[in-house]
Parts: sequence; C-alpha cells; structure tokens
Amino acid sequence: MEAYCFHCRSKKELKDGQLTVLRNGAPAIKGICYECGTQVFRTGRGAGFLTSDRPNPNCDQLNEKVGD
Repeated sequence: MEAYCFHCRSKKELKDGQLTVLRNGAPAIKGICYECGTQVFRTGRGAGFLTSDRPNPNCDQLNEKVGD
C-alpha cells in the first residue's frame, strides 16, 4: 500500500502498516516510508475500511498488522 511521504515529497510504499482510527472516527493506516524511514499516514476509504465498517476506537482491530 502507498501513502504520501512529506519528506520524500512523493507516494511511497508503506512498511509495518497498522490499521488505526482517528479521533473523528475516520479510518487510517499508519506506517513507515521504505525510503527515508519517516512515519506516514494514509486516511480515508483507501485505508482498508469501508465507511460503513468503521471500527470502534476501543476495538481490537486497531492493533492488526496490514498485509502488503
């Protein structure tokens, strides 16, 4: 999965991606840029959730690893 890296200023592959939920309930994937090692986020529907399937911020899905 790709996310925009602000350090590299382009889309890069994610390393060690994890599903997470933002405070407003929006889905996101948090990971590390393969090239520079900066932490990157990808938010929205492309982050691995459907909007109708948004998990509860207190659920176990938050700690799942994302497959490449």
